[in-house]
Amino acid sequence: LEDVLAMNFSVKEQKYLALRAGDVLVTEGCGSLKEIGANAVWSGELPGDVCFQNTVLRLRQKSPVLDQRFLAGWASAAFHAGEFAAIASGTSIYHLGAKRTADVQIPLPDRQTQEAVVNHLEAASKLKAELHQAASRQAAARKVLIESMLNGRGLDVQ
Repeated sequence: LEDVLAMNFSVKEQKYLALRAGDVLVTEGCGSLKEIGANAVWSGELPGDVCFQNTVLRLRQKSPVLDQRFLAGWASAAFHAGEFAAIASGTSIYHLGAKRTADVQIPLPDRQTQEAVVNHLEAASKLKAELHQAASRQAAARKVLIESMLNGRGLDVQ
């Protein structure tokens, strides 16, 4: 987010292309089938109106039957399962296309099941973040220990 470019959008374009917190942004075009469809959830990290442009697709539920967080989880799973790569076209630059992406069928369980899936995904995400933090702390401690041993110093552990 430190290198976000500005573009001019008409008032009409701003209304249609403005992002809302929870929107799922999907890579529409890419030189790698492995990376096509990579996605993230917009959380409103930048102030003011932020719009997307044509190298990105925005997924947003149109019906109250679909939980936007469930849609985000589906998009992540579809990316990792290669579902976006399967519908991409192109030779050196692959594109999803808004029409092909809109035609993808999203499984739609009832709201209670969607909520349960979202709760599991959020718990898994939190656990993953905690594991990354623990791994970083372990790597830092290992580095200190090795440097201490190589320098012939004792390690003061409290």
